[in-house]
Amino acid sequence: MAELFSGPVVGVEWQRDPLESGFAVYTRHNDSPDFKPAQYVGTFPDEVTAERAAVTLGKAYSVPVTRPD
Repeated sequence: MAELFSGPVVGVEWQRDPLESGFAVYTRHNDSPDFKPAQYVGTFPDEVTAERAAVTLGKAYSVPVTRPD
């Protein structure tokens, strides 16, 4: 089970999902260790859809969007 963090969102990340086929989107929070991806948002079937979801979330939270892999 993923850890839950309650601090403000400081970033959005998307990357290849390590457990399922597709790409996963995560939010980073200021109270997560080392600002690593903390909360899983969802898995998307392809790269374009995942990027769009991440950018939409980034705009909603006014935070940067990155792809670490």
